[in-house]
Amino acid sequence: MKYFLRAIVRGTALFFGCFSLINTLVSQLGSSRLEDIWWIDLSFMSAPFATVLAILLAVALIFFALKPSMNAFRKVLTGIITLVYAFISLINVLTYYKTLQAGTISSRVPLPFSLIMFVIFLAIACAVYTMHTYPSKVSEYVLFVVVVAVWLVLFPLAQIELFGRTNYETKSEMAVVFGARVYPNGSPSATVKDRMDTALDLYKRGLVEKILITGGVDADGIDETKGMLNYGIQQGVPKAAFVLDNQGDNTDASVKNTTAYFREHGITKVLAVSKYYHLPRIKMAYRAQHFNVRTVPAFEPRPIAGESFTVMREIPAFFFFLLRSGLRDVGESSQTNQRLAFVF
Repeated sequence: MKYFLRAIVRGTALFFGCFSLINTLVSQLGSSRLEDIWWIDLSFMSAPFATVLAILLAVALIFFALKPSMNAFRKVLTGIITLVYAFISLINVLTYYKTLQAGTISSRVPLPFSLIMFVIFLAIACAVYTMHTYPSKVSEYVLFVVVVAVWLVLFPLAQIELFGRTNYETKSEMAVVFGARVYPNGSPSATVKDRMDTALDLYKRGLVEKILITGGVDADGIDETKGMLNYGIQQGVPKAAFVLDNQGDNTDASVKNTTAYFREHGITKVLAVSKYYHLPRIKMAYRAQHFNVRTVPAFEPRPIAGESFTVMREIPAFFFFLLRSGLRDVGESSQTNQRLAFVF
């Protein structure tokens, strides 16, 4: 049992130590801020101090995972830095519920990721101070690797479920709604209806002044944005309220085009509307463009066929978009302004 528990703690420490290091690097190369929703919010600290703290945590957890036998100095340092992060996580938890109670945000799953991290940091700190030194077995190393692999799946799933289902709507200038399948007769699929109904609701409640519809044209020549536009007009929203981008063939293209439009027109407050599993990727794609959006999950009045597969597909996409949001900016197209079709 002692080997089993140690393997779980070590595997968990290695994953989050590596993530802390990678996230710090991505933050510095990307936005240069450590406010990232995927981790612990350190935005109340000065940027240099937060960066040093994040690196210390990463080094402490990685060394603890790879070499759990520690001298007194390492044990005290690792324990202190882990407890500090547990305390910060607790602050994040309290802030989350205060914000939730104030109505600034809402969530279908009112569980902050920081609460999970509080438990994890507390468990690692306890293990650091109480775990005895003894030789490792082969079975411990095997389980150690398995735990890391499990976290590679659980971490993005938790973000999709917790962040993706949280509604950050607020008074903004524009909502951008991401397209999906439109049938040959021009009628929108259930997924498109959910996204459009959400964006239309934002407009009707006066939270946004315009709706930018972004989507592509499929191989059969069906323009998603026209089908979405017609649906919006049928729901009583005037044509003048919409702007169309029919060159948004994928998330990157949509983000490039819409970001160029926002900057050209001086728009800074934007709500991004899509299905909950799509929102983490959208958030990070905009981050790669150095543009911040607040996300709004689409209504879910009915189950959508094949959604489980779609969610699983977002697991590798989460890490890809996270790394790229700092390591490679998505260049803005010089032709973007010519691509956008303005509908007034």
